Amino acid sequence: MNRLFIPRNLFLFLGTAICFVALFSCGGGGSQNNSSTSVPSPPPIEALSDIELVEVSSNSAVLRFTTSSISEVSVSLNPKDDPTIEAKLWTSPAGTQHTVELDSLWADVQWRASIVHEGITKEIEFSTLAPNWPGNCREGDLRLPVMGNAQWTTYTDNNGSIETQADLGCNEQSAGVTLNFDLGNGEWVVASRTTPFSSPIDLTSFSHLWIPMKGQAAVPVALEIKLKDTSGNLSFVRLDGGSSVPVWRTWAVDLREFKPQFGTVDLSKISSIEIAFSWPLSFQGRRSGTVSVGDMWAWQINDKIIPVIDEEEVISNPNEMAAIAADLLTRQEEHGFMPAWYDLEPNMHLYANAMALIVLTLEYERLTSLNDSNDTYLQAANKMANALLEMQLISDRDGAWDDSFDVVDNELVLKPESRRVMWVGSTAWAGIALILARDILPNGERFEQSIKNTVRFYEQSQECRGQAGFPAGSITEGTEGNLSSHLFLEAAAKRGFASPDSLDTLTSFIGEHLFDQKQRRFFCGIYVDIGDFNQTTCSMTGSGEIVSPNALACLDVTANWGSQWLKRQGRIADAYSGLAFAQAIFQTQGAADSDIKGLGDIAGPWFPTAEHGAGQWAAEGGPNANFIMNQASKHLCSEGKCRGASDDLIAGIGWNTTSYGIAPSAWMYLAWHGKFWEKL
Repeated sequence: MNRLFIPRNLFLFLGTAICFVALFSCGGGGSQNNSSTSVPSPPPIEALSDIELVEVSSNSAVLRFTTSSISEVSVSLNPKDDPTIEAKLWTSPAGTQHTVELDSLWADVQWRASIVHEGITKEIEFSTLAPNWPGNCREGDLRLPVMGNAQWTTYTDNNGSIETQADLGCNEQSAGVTLNFDLGNGEWVVASRTTPFSSPIDLTSFSHLWIPMKGQAAVPVALEIKLKDTSGNLSFVRLDGGSSVPVWRTWAVDLREFKPQFGTVDLSKISSIEIAFSWPLSFQGRRSGTVSVGDMWAWQINDKIIPVIDEEEVISNPNEMAAIAADLLTRQEEHGFMPAWYDLEPNMHLYANAMALIVLTLEYERLTSLNDSNDTYLQAANKMANALLEMQLISDRDGAWDDSFDVVDNELVLKPESRRVMWVGSTAWAGIALILARDILPNGERFEQSIKNTVRFYEQSQECRGQAGFPAGSITEGTEGNLSSHLFLEAAAKRGFASPDSLDTLTSFIGEHLFDQKQRRFFCGIYVDIGDFNQTTCSMTGSGEIVSPNALACLDVTANWGSQWLKRQGRIADAYSGLAFAQAIFQTQGAADSDIKGLGDIAGPWFPTAEHGAGQWAAEGGPNANFIMNQASKHLCSEGKCRGASDDLIAGIGWNTTSYGIAPSAWMYLAWHGKFWEKL
């Protein structure tokens, strides 16, 4: 039991001074001598006493106190650093001995509790503990032993090689395997465990595998894990980036991600495993490395989820917000944009600059409300918005934008034709940024035509895809692109710029095809039989049928934007379920510094990230939001700029880079701002 000592000088005492006066008669001479004598007062009776806190944890504590009379007592609780946040309230029933269980608290936060009894208020301060964080090696309910000391048979493509040796495994608790491989002049090498499991393993009652691995590879060679049944059929999952994580990490793999390689695998009769490495010959560099794989564990997600029952409001940090906005100002170039990543090759990425425009616009509004100087932010926001208008025209995509641009002679220009790409999610966020600029900046109506052009792009895209045979209402096959598009179209429709019909069909597509009813979270997307899609004739050679879901867990859609979308549909329970799922999957810690705790990225999770794993998570009120924001602020941000992640995974996928960038900083700003989503 944790007990917190409370100094008595924290309390306000109620005391009553009582004075006794006595008259004495004196004998002899008949004379009298009147005098008064003070009698010691009895101890004061405290109306509210014996206050103590016990059983303090990361999200709860027990408050005990005594009242002098039998009465009902109210207790309120506020974060000490932000008393403007709505207080949590409890009522203790009538009595003299009171025990109040303070639950649903936020981890690692300084709290101030106020106890009110018969007009008397006493306060007590305490800090909740930091939450428990899982280590590098996660275990489930059923072990699939790798048995590196078993017999292995190897197969190689042209001039490749692969060798196996026993390894102590993750946490040195199992007989894992280390594989030294070189793809040579081919595209793949395979190690197959010849010795079967002692008896076939039944995976049919499980949803996931924990797969622990670590590795060093010269280039991002794909690691493949294969399950073999008693009939020799194989299914495999490809783990991009898994060969390049320098410390033990455990990947959560949905069993539905395993795809047939030979025959249909019977998950009730898994007899052995294979481990393979592959990469196309077109990738330059020596495709070799050393990777270790530990024992895998099967588990059921529905048994591991800790329910989320409410959002966690983020304690505002105006100083950090001001620092982030000020830093972005220094990075804006004359053409209006700024590099997406500050330490990497300059890339004028559309989505990142849209996020910068959102921050500049909100900072202008914030300073206006404080009567502070804001002309600089107004000028910067207008310059960036003007660049967006110009780039939309230059892109010539019927209202969409190119995903990024080059700079020539201090001007934004299109990339060469072979490198031009359009991403529907980036276009959606450019549209969202212009909607906010339209609402907040003076003369914002000048952005309306661009917004209408973007709406037209989405409506025409839906029409074209429907004609080709895609699922009705879809914008793309990825969940992120559809959610971002919906958030934009919804905001545009509220302002009279978009048709309700286009929005409704997209709503139906997202709800019917992208949400996983079994695990109550979003898929990363769907696989569609497309063949070749001709956007000019709006036709495809495939059937347009949905082949399967992409069951990969992506943090941005599983929880962050996906949770926001579900809330807007009134599906609050499903929104909280996505947060609970992500909390079970994505918790991780730094590699170089294990004291850094947070949530990972799209894949892995490998390392704590600032954008997806802190800012976006906290903006959605995810569990431990304040703890994660404090961790990111302390370890991932400095002087108004935030880096992608705690560690580099240059060979991996996602935002696992220690480079500082716009989007990580912007989402930290939005989480501390707290009102961004309301403005859409």
